Amino acid sequence: GDDDTGDDDTGDDDTGDAADDDDTGDAGDDDDTGDTGDDDDTGDAGDDDAGDDDDTGDDDTGDDDDDDATFPQQGPPDDAPVAIPASGSASSTLVVEDVVPAGGSDGDPTPLQSISVTVSITHPNVGDLTLTLNHPGGGDMVLSDQNGGDGDNYTSTVFVQTCDDCDTIAQTSAAAPPYTDTFLPEDGFGSLGGFDLNATWTLTVVNAGSEAGTIDSWYIDGELTPPSP
Repeated sequence: GDDDTGDDDTGDDDTGDAADDDDTGDAGDDDDTGDTGDDDDTGDAGDDDAGDDDDTGDDDTGDDDDDDATFPQQGPPDDAPVAIPASGSASSTLVVEDVVPAGGSDGDPTPLQSISVTVSITHPNVGDLTLTLNHPGGGDMVLSDQNGGDGDNYTSTVFVQTCDDCDTIAQTSAAAPPYTDTFLPEDGFGSLGGFDLNATWTLTVVNAGSEAGTIDSWYIDGELTPPSP
């Protein structure tokens, strides 16, 4: 009655527990192979410091050359926005005084090589407006003279000293308000060559119409004459 034959341990053999105890069944959870995407540094190559620290993509060669000539954006002026009265004029003044040439010190000359002026003006009939930039040494330079008819606004309109594929607004047949493009000024900026960037600049808008408007914003970018080697 107590013979172990009927209770043979064969059915309870470890073979039946293989699914629970054998690490092979748990390979998906325990084997580092399954965790390669999480633990292997290879999978983290995209986050590796090499992508952040490698200076190759951030070569300073071009930046150093630019730093020798390019000056930081000047403006917009503190007085903007400025109301433009009907049948009147308005001026906005930008005082530039803190630019230091590359390798120089405070008070050194800041001779201009080239500039660009970006202008935003709200007005319902921009054909009534004449935009003029003034530099105390270079004098008055007309940017745009009564262009645009009854079109609305100048919106981030850029006037540059030189351009291979653009012209003045008046000479650009496809140009239309709000002039979100790049143009040559009607008088050019050639008279500014060699004059100091550090100066008091003035943008004046003369309004020949019966509608009021606003000088919303304007600023200057450009390059100084590079220092002598």
